[in-house]
Amino acid sequence: MQPIRKVVFIEPKSESPNVYSRVHIPRTGAVLLATLLERAGYEAKVFCEDIAPVDERELASADVVGISSLTNTSPRGYAWADKCRSAGIPVVMGGTHATFRPGEALGHADFVVKGEGEGPLLDLLDALQGGRSPLHIPNLSFWTGGRAGRGSQVHNPNRAFVKDLDSLPIPDFRLVHGWGRGCVASIMTSRGCPYDCTFCSVTAMLGRGYRYTSPGRVVEELRRYRDWGYVFFCDDNFAVNRKRTKEILRRKIEEGLDMRWSAQVRAEVTDDLDLLRLMRDSNCFNVYIGFESFNPRTLALYNKHMEAGRIQRSMETFHKQGIKVHGMFVLGSDADDAESVRATLRLAKKLDIDTIQFMILTPIPGTALTEGLRAEARIRTENWGLFDGHYVTYEPRLLTPYELQRETLRAFRKFYSLGRVAARALRGDKWVTLLRLEARRYIGEWRRRNRAFLGRLREELFREARFLAAAGLRRRARRVALPEGLLPADAERFLRGFFQRLGVKVVSLKVEARESAGEMAERAAEALAELRGRVDLLILPALRPWKLSMAGEPLLELAGGLPRTALLRLPLEEDGTPAYPAFARVGMVFTRRIRKVSRAFRAALEEMGERLPGRR
Repeated sequence: MQPIRKVVFIEPKSESPNVYSRVHIPRTGAVLLATLLERAGYEAKVFCEDIAPVDERELASADVVGISSLTNTSPRGYAWADKCRSAGIPVVMGGTHATFRPGEALGHADFVVKGEGEGPLLDLLDALQGGRSPLHIPNLSFWTGGRAGRGSQVHNPNRAFVKDLDSLPIPDFRLVHGWGRGCVASIMTSRGCPYDCTFCSVTAMLGRGYRYTSPGRVVEELRRYRDWGYVFFCDDNFAVNRKRTKEILRRKIEEGLDMRWSAQVRAEVTDDLDLLRLMRDSNCFNVYIGFESFNPRTLALYNKHMEAGRIQRSMETFHKQGIKVHGMFVLGSDADDAESVRATLRLAKKLDIDTIQFMILTPIPGTALTEGLRAEARIRTENWGLFDGHYVTYEPRLLTPYELQRETLRAFRKFYSLGRVAARALRGDKWVTLLRLEARRYIGEWRRRNRAFLGRLREELFREARFLAAAGLRRRARRVALPEGLLPADAERFLRGFFQRLGVKVVSLKVEARESAGEMAERAAEALAELRGRVDLLILPALRPWKLSMAGEPLLELAGGLPRTALLRLPLEEDGTPAYPAFARVGMVFTRRIRKVSRAFRAALEEMGERLPGRR
């Protein structure tokens, strides 16, 4: 291989607009790697596409290209990798997505560096320079046959995490093409997180141990941005070690480093009034808090270790100190239904959170949530471009995909209504006013660009209605038949309540239990013949429990001997609970209003003697 002198890094942009599209905050990973390489004698350059486009002349002059991507930016990262490899440039991929899907990434790259890449990347470049095998380099995945032969994949185990973060250089953002005062200065002071939220990949990527740089190192980095108006501490949780955080803030004050700052923290920092006062006095402008939900069962499912009441109390405390709050919510847990999403919106407005983001639960690789959904076959797609928290990519339990998508957009739109924008403008809060206006612009742009996606989700609701129409049956059925004694009593009570609330007449059939489904359908046909008038839908016991993995399967069927009548196998989950996603589609045979179906389902379920899991 030719000598390696120049390495170019690419941080791809997302193909779809998202809440961060206009915020120019390069992640520190690629910048830190470039800084390390510069110190080791290489020439390094970083292109962050959210800041400036890639200079392809610079790219063509690279001896090696490194690409760091998230899950939602991996398709564009793969496109860059394919382009570079076709030009004969070796490609090394890293970042969270490649870490958890190294085999997939090797379909586009020569090497994958998993997890923390500082040591492994330097070792790899050294091995390539010396013509040595990378077989014993930790954290590395590669092809045994190299660029020409490919061969088989090798996935080396990861080395221990870097213990002394002070041993790493301060990232030099001057290596980022287009970097300037319009960008946000980003400072990383720690790695890892002692918490382990089920939807988050931080602990799998960086560990549950909390490792951090010394206060002196943080202050040294702050001095570089003395003349900047704002810095962002990009730690996953800036205040895990409160004693250390206090020391950093005291030294920031003592040295006159009066730039405004923000960071991600948890709501319980408001329990420490000394810390709060230091945050205020050191010019903390706003905090980013992952509230995730106000639904206690959702918080438990997320392993959040947080109470809804504590979240609410924290808002008042932050505002008393003059600190603005950006609240982050994750909607769509197995305990969330349409009403709980709307309740979250109402409370977010009542608490006067300054800005929010409502994200849709997303099964990104590397999380406990993803493993659970994959085991249940509930992940709808691996179109990674949709995995940015703004699209439904899995099968929800108490919402249809369309409802979850619609309710999330509705929550965004209601929170950022013109009235709420005007209210902040009248209070003279220019910053929040501008952010809320920008959020409205983003919502409109997202809807325009994703009309087809929304349309496809909505069409899924009418699958059964289209089936009846294609079979020549009346589109709006009005009579449903239940076989007496063959269904569980509570299920029969639910069915009567559900269909009657949709304006559908329920009639009873006397059908004895038979060994086979065919015999039962035959007896049902005989009973139907004795009825006056037509029955549009006959409900029979299910042959197996209904699971969310069956969401893509048809619910209705036509049976011989039952002219002009469709069959529905009762969709009950394993514990006997009616499956909402299935009944939502059945309900849309009778009405075009999904909210009417949802209300009928909830009311019938409560009448049945159960309550929705998210409402207990």
